[in-house]
Amino acid sequence: MEKNYVSELFEDISFSKSKFHVLARLQEKLSSAGFSELATAAQWEKIVSGGKYFFLYNRTLFSFVLPKNDTVKDVKVITSHIDSPTFRIKHNGVIFSEGFVTLNTESYGGAILSSWLDRPLSVAGRLYYKGDSSYKPNFVDVDLDEKSFVIPNIAIHLNREINEGFKYNKQTDMLPIVSVMQSNKVFNGKHLINKIADKYSIDKTEVLDFDLYLYQKQE
Repeated sequence: MEKNYVSELFEDISFSKSKFHVLARLQEKLSSAGFSELATAAQWEKIVSGGKYFFLYNRTLFSFVLPKNDTVKDVKVITSHIDSPTFRIKHNGVIFSEGFVTLNTESYGGAILSSWLDRPLSVAGRLYYKGDSSYKPNFVDVDLDEKSFVIPNIAIHLNREINEGFKYNKQTDMLPIVSVMQSNKVFNGKHLINKIADKYSIDKTEVLDFDLYLYQKQE
């Protein structure tokens, strides 16, 4: 049966909610294709001619195929990046203003800002928490997997010229709304992180850091 590359591409895109999920997907696909992971120095010492290998270094994935003999004259190198234009959640994660709770974000990459408006949004990335060693914290790739946020357009009667072109301010116009409430006493800056920690059965008091990004959850 002929392989359906389009369906596989859409499956990969659907899985890849963040750059960390892309890494996990690529490692899984390489392993399925017969590549062996080189995670220790001892494993490097056992590589053989014609072997297929991959390793992860500083969030960068390398894979290579060794020649079967020593007569190869050319080396082919292919590179790519796995991040994509989105919005990264800042560490002071929420802003409460005039009855609205919004996520405090910063633009990451060269996004087409208007394409993010009026769509259901969620959050994915990586959560770091205490491990056995202070030098090696644990981490888990996370996906809230809920339609929890939206960056709305303003009503046209508040800006009659919006169809003539509009310059979006990333710091004021592109903040995702989390909730509408009269008081911020029930919604603090750690609400989102605590919710993700609960989902992945992580003690909230042991969370050290996070690297989270918005993604569009429009089906």
